Amino acid sequence: MIVALPQSHAIERHGADAVAIRKCLQDNGPLKVFKSTVEEGVFYQICKLPDERIGLQVVKWAKDLGQWVEKTAFVRGDGSLKAMLDYLSKFSTPYNGPLPP
Repeated sequence: MIVALPQSHAIERHGADAVAIRKCLQDNGPLKVFKSTVEEGVFYQICKLPDERIGLQVVKWAKDLGQWVEKTAFVRGDGSLKAMLDYLSKFSTPYNGPLPP
């Protein structure tokens, strides 16, 4: 699991969903992790929220800070796993290796 420094964008834009996703990842870890195929150092963590929706947290390694930083966190579409996987398939690939740095 990637523990990322929270950023205000997630809460400002996605409100309670962003808070729930952070808690879900902290308490349960991710269901799956994906690596961006278009932006270096970006990873996507998905988790199953208590209401059964699938949440996504986007994180990036900040070299200048020496830690992970959250870019955003949200629920996609109808909140289903299919909606999330369809979304992620456009710009990421499943990731099973050790997490950087």
